[in-house]
Amino acid sequence: MSLDAHARDLVTLKRRWRVFRRVLSEPERTALDFAPAVLACSFEARGLKADTPGAAGVRPTQRWAALAKRLSLPVPLSHQSGRRLAASMFVLHDDGTARVLVEPAEAISTSLVARIGERCAAATELFEKLKLRVRFELLRPGTLSPAELGRLRALGAVRAGTPGRWLTLAMRAAVVTEEQRTAWIPHAPTSYCRVRLMLGTSPAFEAPKADPFAELELLRLELVRKLRKTPLFDRPTFRSHLKRELLPGGIPQSLLPALRLASGEVTRRKAPHLEVKVAAGMVTLCLPGGALFAKARTLLQARARALLLAHALWGFVPDAWITGPQWKKLAQRLGSERARTTVLFALGHEGSSLALRLRTGKEPRMRELDATATLKHVIASAANGHQVEVVGCSQAQELEAIRLSQLAWRAAANASEALSLDLNGRTLVYAGGRFKSYETGRYLERPRRAVPLERVAAPKSTQPLGPTVECEAVLDGDRARLRYRSKGWAFSEHVSLDALTSHLQGAMSICAQHHERPRFVLHLDDAITKHLKSGRVQTAPPATLEVRGDLTRGLVVMHQGQTFGSRELRAAAETLLSAWPVGVRGQLDIRHASVSVGGLHGEAIACLYARSLIGRRLSAHIDALVGLNGRERRDERVFEG
Repeated sequence: MSLDAHARDLVTLKRRWRVFRRVLSEPERTALDFAPAVLACSFEARGLKADTPGAAGVRPTQRWAALAKRLSLPVPLSHQSGRRLAASMFVLHDDGTARVLVEPAEAISTSLVARIGERCAAATELFEKLKLRVRFELLRPGTLSPAELGRLRALGAVRAGTPGRWLTLAMRAAVVTEEQRTAWIPHAPTSYCRVRLMLGTSPAFEAPKADPFAELELLRLELVRKLRKTPLFDRPTFRSHLKRELLPGGIPQSLLPALRLASGEVTRRKAPHLEVKVAAGMVTLCLPGGALFAKARTLLQARARALLLAHALWGFVPDAWITGPQWKKLAQRLGSERARTTVLFALGHEGSSLALRLRTGKEPRMRELDATATLKHVIASAANGHQVEVVGCSQAQELEAIRLSQLAWRAAANASEALSLDLNGRTLVYAGGRFKSYETGRYLERPRRAVPLERVAAPKSTQPLGPTVECEAVLDGDRARLRYRSKGWAFSEHVSLDALTSHLQGAMSICAQHHERPRFVLHLDDAITKHLKSGRVQTAPPATLEVRGDLTRGLVVMHQGQTFGSRELRAAAETLLSAWPVGVRGQLDIRHASVSVGGLHGEAIACLYARSLIGRRLSAHIDALVGLNGRERRDERVFEG
């Protein structure tokens, strides 16, 4: 190897430290700035008190005292005398840990090399106590594999000293495979390095003046070609690396310096005017010089991408680009990084909103939604595990933003259950990833399992009572509507006023017989309270029944020693009808229910659900038999099939 080649490697490795230092965090930068002092000074620690090996080209400076104070270390003492045993110090990043590779000087004894190794082990232990991920290693011929030597030449930097000729020769002679180069991508310190590694070219810490990949379209084309050439089993890894390097609109982070130059000097009050161009179904936002800034299918998406790109370029959004309170609120929220998918809702007039979906490594999506669509989107996003942020763009919208946020919290907490919400006389149910809308009266015709998102505030909290079943009774026309709640599980049913007293007594009896012994807490409105206090006596003959079985495998009904299965309810209805006088419609009295769910003990509310379900089915068959319901064929298909 010629001297010129060796000198070029030395210049590259030493100059690289300046760039490498700029991309480090503050604790890492302080620790690596102080790393040469560990070999040249003494400390009050085991293995670091005296007999310092020293490093070539390192002299004590007053700056070390300030760095030691930042690291909570005592002021180091210089005791360097004689030959410096370390020829050079390399810095290399590996899985978030800074590796400091110490090369011993040439022609020193084995005992002196061992002394350097002891000092490296003591320094590593010291930094571990300081909770700094810095590891010192001894660099000797044969300790590094060809892949590590190639990575050291491509991504390493000389912190101090001058590496030996044998080391630069070994780094140049190292043969590296394509798979090994791909494994370097997460450890490259700059975006420019990572993109060059993905393209298969030699990595560089700083972009040269004539960058062949400065043009956006050319770089996109090269990345797509590289992706197609990648073997199928390596494509998922390549895609994951590519997603981390892309900004909104598919712009790689490596092009940020070129965009900053094209945009000129930008402040909050002074910003370039973006020109809007519409062609071939695409909206393009360009800088005054014609450079592409953002592109999307709609103007809203393009503006959202422009805001995100402005945060990446300058750390703020210019005031001239904020044309309303919604965009101002969005600009404040878009600058923070998020670990998972986030959906932002900027509220507008009459409950409408701008919904922005942000996914890690994906392009943002923005849509305009009306009030109903906003409500549905909030519930669906929270139930799917996404983070929901609701932004009120005016003071009058703060209460609505709080309400939507509470709905999102409840939907996220009960994501595995069906969710219900009353809205303008209709009931929305979200289950299985889709919404169903029912008229509220039809929804309450039969028991349904759902968790109500807008909880009705009880007069008093029932939490101190232990296990409870809450029942809210309100007057609904000529019937009473009962809604049961227990442990986040809820359902509703309608009961005639004549049978209300007996029905409530049956519910109390079922709760008293349950193995959990839950309290039955009753909330009545004024009309129901007046009806119950009137003492109206039920005159219809009762039919005593008992419900048993499993909710998922089938229920059975017992009446006077006879047992009727789930497909024999019509026969049970005929038996009950024959026991009543002609022309008299009796009442079903179910005060015993022992129900399991999937083979496990059912809760008290499951027993009440089974009682309501059986009562409704039997009533439908009885109505069909006496001619009160003209849908006999449909009822048989629904209740027996």
